[in-house]
Parts: sequence; C-alpha cells; structure tokens
Amino acid sequence: MNIEYASSTENELGHELINVFVFSDGKRIKAAFELNDKCGNYVELTLTFVERCYKTQASTFFRAMSKIRASLEMDNKYLICYGASEDVYPSGMSVSMGTGRLAYRCKPGKPALRTDIVDIFNADEYCVPASIQAQNRFNEK
Repeated sequence: MNIEYASSTENELGHELINVFVFSDGKRIKAAFELNDKCGNYVELTLTFVERCYKTQASTFFRAMSKIRASLEMDNKYLICYGASEDVYPSGMSVSMGTGRLAYRCKPGKPALRTDIVDIFNADEYCVPASIQAQNRFNEK
C-alpha cells in the first residue's frame, strides 16, 4: 500500500504545516498540524480536521502533542504519527534541547541509537496509534 505521510508546507505566517492522519471509527481522516515555535519560552500547536480544531501551548511540541492527544482520546480518536506511537518517546536531553520534535523509536532491551531518532510529526506504515497511557507504559519498560 503506497500511502503519503507527513507532507509539509508553510503558511503565510511562516508556520510549518504538516499533513497527518487521525484514526477514528476504523478510518484514517486527513488532518493538519500548524507548528509555531516563535512564541518565546513555549511552542504553539494546532490540529485541524473535519471542521474541528485543537490548539494548545506547551514547553515542547511533544508535550503539546500529548495535550491534543488527550483531547482526541476522549472521543476515541488517535493520531497516526511517530509522536503518538507506542514505541516512540523523547529522551530527557532531546526535550531539553530545542522544541521537542525529535524522539527515539525504542526497542525493549536495546540502547537507543542515532538511527532510531525520528521526527514526531512523521509517520510510516509501521506507526500504530496508541493511547498516551500505552505509550508511557512502553517507555517505562
């Protein structure tokens, strides 16, 4: 199956726009993130799909994505991207440096390597939507 993931453009404000998918009722729904990292000590993240808009601010994009995911989960909806995959989690150093867009694709019992670093907004055919709780449990292993 040839699926396009995470195509990126820029809007008139200079904010990056990234196309993603939301999983709901067994279907993939097109959605878009707007990333604003020009807010001083925080970032702003907006997810828009099917006439719905979720907007939040946080210290990093990973934390902002988690806030949006919490709202989506209440409606039984899940993002399809690395940042919402069970086996992806940022390291303390990656969160403290930059805007928190990079995380590690973890393998239980194996140390993380540079080749395991992914952009949380990207995806591939192996991304399986997971709840925040499942992602945290996997990370604790």
